[in-house]
Amino acid sequence: MTFEADKIGQAIEDNHGIINQYVQTSANEPRPLPNSIPTINNFVGREDSLTDLREAYQNGTRCFVLHGTGGVGKTALALRFAGEIKGEYEAKVFVDMQGMSQNPLSARDAMFDIVVRQFGQEVPADIPAAQLKNLFVQLAQSQPTLIVLDNAEKKESVEALMQAGACFIVTSRQSFALTGGKSKQIVKMSSEDARKLLFENGGGEERFEGQADNLAYLAGYLPMALKPLAALLAEDELETAANLIEKYRSKQALLKERVPDYEGLTVEASFELSYEAMPDNMKERWRRLSIFPADFTEAAIAVVLNISADEAKETRKLLRKFNLLEVNPEIKRFSLHDLMRVFTDAKLSADERFQTQFLHAAYYVEVLYFTNEIRANDRENGFLISLRLIDTEWNNITTGQKWTADNTERHNAIAELCCHYSVHELLTLRLIPRESIIWQTSSLKAAEKINHKIFEGNFSQNLGVAYNKLSEYRKAIEYNERALNIAREISHRQGEGQCLGNLGLAYYRLGEYQKAIEYHEQSLIIKREMGDRLGEGASLGNLGIAYYRLGEKAIEYYEQSLTNSREIGNRLGEDKTLGNLGIAYHSLGDYQKAIDYHEQALKISREIGDRLGEGQDLGNLGNAYYILGEREKACNLLKEAVAILEAIESPDANVYRQVIEENCH
Repeated sequence: MTFEADKIGQAIEDNHGIINQYVQTSANEPRPLPNSIPTINNFVGREDSLTDLREAYQNGTRCFVLHGTGGVGKTALALRFAGEIKGEYEAKVFVDMQGMSQNPLSARDAMFDIVVRQFGQEVPADIPAAQLKNLFVQLAQSQPTLIVLDNAEKKESVEALMQAGACFIVTSRQSFALTGGKSKQIVKMSSEDARKLLFENGGGEERFEGQADNLAYLAGYLPMALKPLAALLAEDELETAANLIEKYRSKQALLKERVPDYEGLTVEASFELSYEAMPDNMKERWRRLSIFPADFTEAAIAVVLNISADEAKETRKLLRKFNLLEVNPEIKRFSLHDLMRVFTDAKLSADERFQTQFLHAAYYVEVLYFTNEIRANDRENGFLISLRLIDTEWNNITTGQKWTADNTERHNAIAELCCHYSVHELLTLRLIPRESIIWQTSSLKAAEKINHKIFEGNFSQNLGVAYNKLSEYRKAIEYNERALNIAREISHRQGEGQCLGNLGLAYYRLGEYQKAIEYHEQSLIIKREMGDRLGEGASLGNLGIAYYRLGEKAIEYYEQSLTNSREIGNRLGEDKTLGNLGIAYHSLGDYQKAIDYHEQALKISREIGDRLGEGQDLGNLGNAYYILGEREKACNLLKEAVAILEAIESPDANVYRQVIEENCH
């Protein structure tokens, strides 16, 4: 197996102009409300179903579940109905729940998609489920919101979202009802509607020569089978309806002979005829598109299929003409229906699948690296724009990473790709610690395979950080010690300083404060040597926290950290250090000085939007004023603190709530 890495890189470089679509608007501009529900232009029939849905809507129903077999037209009907009512809504959200994929979306996944990727809220990947749900409900209720949840796996995948007060349209192959909603089974089209669909997509009634009913019957009155058949007739002026019917009947017979009870033969037989009608190069392109797990851009078509931009456009146009590629015009992205994806995937040879998966994985690594360019070239907006790009391509990125992780042993080029998937710091905002551990572990294994010491050290250190977040401090120490040894082996002083600091944090959490101090002091020496002012401030602050536990020298280190933060403009560091100084003076009985520092911290936390810091500063102020005997002021501050901390679901709310219950009557 050979890999044309240079060619891949050049193809990706050629398409950077198309990727730049993500950088067209300023991140400082208010992000518009989501408008991702696709417009459907060639919808035909279903008037009885639409009338039923309209009547229910007019009578106050705001939750609809459309269920039925694959290919029956659930999504098209949902989008047509959504198109009729979406003028009443300001936010219009479409989520592909991927119910037939290997990794269908859960209710939490859908909420995160809506909150982060569609409303643009910057929340951490490990945001508590209850907090995420509250934010989702708040966003959905802040303006009239219409949400289409397409292809839900089961009731549990969507039920938790229904409390948002939005209007929901859900499609699923499973039959279920939601509280207060309308559940409607979508069945095959009527013969009249099927004829209309054929005529509209097949070049008019005359092209069918009175055979439309026969073709519709053979296709089971399923839109997914009818539309490609009609397109075949429309695009080949020498084809006759009678001949098309005969070929279709023969294809069905062959499929039935192979699998007698195969329910999907009408749709697959239609796809088979479309496939056979294509030139060989287009057959290859269509089947290789099955690699994409979700929607994709035209630029991605070019790179992953290893064709030019013009050829990618030609491919997209032809597949659309034959009703074999779906498009969301609102966001200019394309996708294969899940039935088509299954069909085309089965056509791939093992070699084709492997080569295409490699190109897919390589492309989305490059997309991740492109986010670094965005941030470097646009310091004001680059961070948020990069996150938007990652969010838009998240399904493709995670699929590419998993493929490299599963195939590391097959080739060094794949192992190297696996490493590159885990070196982007923005991913920490989208991966919860357990997911990060999976990525970093697979990349560490890949780094070992290619004997890449820098990567080995980075991934060991990242694993230490992840385990520290999970309070598994002994494992955190194990990986940070490994990273420290590698950093020293290759004389990587910056990495050595980071590992020493991480070890200090882990030992602090274990209550071994003197050992924590020793590591932070070593880390501080290296950070000063490297001119790392931000890291220096962090080490000084960590030393202050550790010494505070020992009852000595904390204020000295806090003051040095405060000076550092102010000199480099680190407002968050300044906020935290002022709070720590307030706590230190409180413990010394100097309550007025503690109040002064907490008030300075509160001012900054409000300026930078640090809600957790704001709640903690208010609570600390309340405690100090209570000790000074200003009970009413103290209780008001404590109540304000609890309100903020409850809103963000911080466990610190319990501490101040207990103080209120004991002292504020």
